[in-house]
Amino acid sequence: EIWLCPPDTLHLDDAENLVTSGANADDMAIKRADFRAGPGPNYFSDRAEDVWVDGNGALHLTIKLRDGNWYCTEVILNESLGYGTYMIQTNCRLDLLDPNITFGLFTWDPEASEVYFREIDIEYAKWGSTAIPTNAQYVVQPCSVCPGCGNCSRFQVNLTDQSMYLTNYIIWQEGKVEFRTYYGQYAVNETPPASALAGNWSFTGSDVPTPGNENFRFNLWLFNGYAPMNGQDAEVVIT
Repeated sequence: EIWLCPPDTLHLDDAENLVTSGANADDMAIKRADFRAGPGPNYFSDRAEDVWVDGNGALHLTIKLRDGNWYCTEVILNESLGYGTYMIQTNCRLDLLDPNITFGLFTWDPEASEVYFREIDIEYAKWGSTAIPTNAQYVVQPCSVCPGCGNCSRFQVNLTDQSMYLTNYIIWQEGKVEFRTYYGQYAVNETPPASALAGNWSFTGSDVPTPGNENFRFNLWLFNGYAPMNGQDAEVVIT
């Protein structure tokens, strides 16, 4: 699920006015591209066996090889949520993603190129490198290279088969974006302990977008459209 806290209650421990946009067919659209399209570029599938919500309400995204092509997946929330606290939980081994695979949690306004599409990202990615010592990043666009620009911050998560949960926060307000990632699963009105913090970063300045027609999106895709180095299908789970 993705939880939105309205901008007047932007504290993680304040849940009085929290609302939810659950992952179900009425709330989201699924991207389909039978030709190579961005990001990547890649093919994108909307098949039920490639992207689905299970009986527990968890959203599954996959990358699969079919008919000689690798198909990625992307889900787009229909509603534009604007300022607030976005809370996204995952239950999978994001630390073991293939170096050519990126898992993105982000805002995007396709009609706003002049403000870098209002893009704010949490990305689990190694950008095709086996040498990068980190496997995730926070970004407020524009950012051409990370690490290397002032609009991003890299960090590392380490999970186990017994402990796969991550809870991610994007706290977007006027002139500021704050990112936090914690190990574990937490209720919307629960403040994670400081000891569980995996990464955090705050960004201020003129590059912080104002709300427009952006939508929150989840995608699983291949860097430059390259096949996974391990040659295997991939799956992530958003709970």
